[in-house]
Amino acid sequence: MTMTVNFDGKVLAVVVDQSSGNIALDRRAQAIVRSVGAFGKFTDAMRREQADQMVIQGLFRFARDGTMEITSQ
Repeated sequence: MTMTVNFDGKVLAVVVDQSSGNIALDRRAQAIVRSVGAFGKFTDAMRREQADQMVIQGLFRFARDGTMEITSQ
């Protein structure tokens, strides 16, 4: 999954890069990211580097016991 976050912490886009094969799980993973609301604002140092957006790739793993693990790539 690829997430694009704006400098103010707002999630701009959430894209499933590789489907789990289950559309409900794919949509749930997207909803989880969107439900965060906003990440922290970029620091002054990040803004000085002219960073307006950050693209984050992560892997969501759902287990049968209802837990979920997220790892970034």
